Amino acid sequence: MEELQEKTIGIIGGGAHGTELFELFLKSSLAKIIYVVDVNSSAPAIRLAQANGISTYTDLGEALRLHSVDYIFEVTGSANIANQLKQFAASQITSVFTHDMASIILRVLEENNQGLTQKVITDIASIRKEIDSSLENTINLLDSIDRITSDMQMLSLNARIEAARVGEQGKGFAVVAQEMGKSAEAIRQFTQQTENMNKKMNAIVKQIDAALDALK
Repeated sequence: MEELQEKTIGIIGGGAHGTELFELFLKSSLAKIIYVVDVNSSAPAIRLAQANGISTYTDLGEALRLHSVDYIFEVTGSANIANQLKQFAASQITSVFTHDMASIILRVLEENNQGLTQKVITDIASIRKEIDSSLENTINLLDSIDRITSDMQMLSLNARIEAARVGEQGKGFAVVAQEMGKSAEAIRQFTQQTENMNKKMNAIVKQIDAALDALK
């Protein structure tokens, strides 16, 4: 697959759409913003560009004279500026995206991001339900094991008492009763470890809930 080359970008218009484009391209490894132009030197995208060490201009002609870029995005909505850029691009190796074209690109990206976010939310919510179900089943199973373990320990204690009562003839039974007690204790320890794992899973579930809230 052919490796994509970094493309240089010029943004004309420092308002809301210009800011959206700036933030979009700033995160990309395939685009490099060269300049931002707006007649208002305090426009949001102008301030962002200055904060990131990118050239800013209030005069369009100056920016066009000083820089050659692969793509120019015009998001001022001015027909006059759009025509000026088209005339400029006719004599340059530059592609111009006018306000309407740039707006469509932004809206399509927004729709795709919303769709992707919703899919992630749905998938995470499904995983969370499975975890909840598994935790509930595990808790029920541990309760059953705990009851069985308690019964085993009680039987072991009673068996050792009976074995001691019958004396020499009960020694073999006493050994079995002792091993039963050890097995019951081992199971109880396993149950405790599983309960500790459940606590960690509950902590993870809380993190999942926080992530879902952040995505919504």
